[in-house]
Amino acid sequence: MSDNLFTIFRSRFSADLAKVFIARPDGSSLTYAELVELSGRLANVLTALGVKPGDRVAAQVEKSAE
Repeated sequence: MSDNLFTIFRSRFSADLAKVFIARPDGSSLTYAELVELSGRLANVLTALGVKPGDRVAAQVEKSAE
C-alpha cells in the first residue's frame, strides 16, 4: 500500500473545501479545509515526536469532532 490513510480519505473529500464536513449539536461546524488543517497540525506534532511512516499510534481521547 503506497498511500497513507489521510491520502485515501482526502481523495474522497469534497472538492469544495469550504463545504461543511460535520455539524455539531451546538450549531458550530467544521469545514473540510479546517479538517485538512487540523490533520496537518496533528501530523506535524507526531513527526516532531519521532513518529515515522508505518509506525502505529494509539490515542485515548474524549468523544468530539476534533
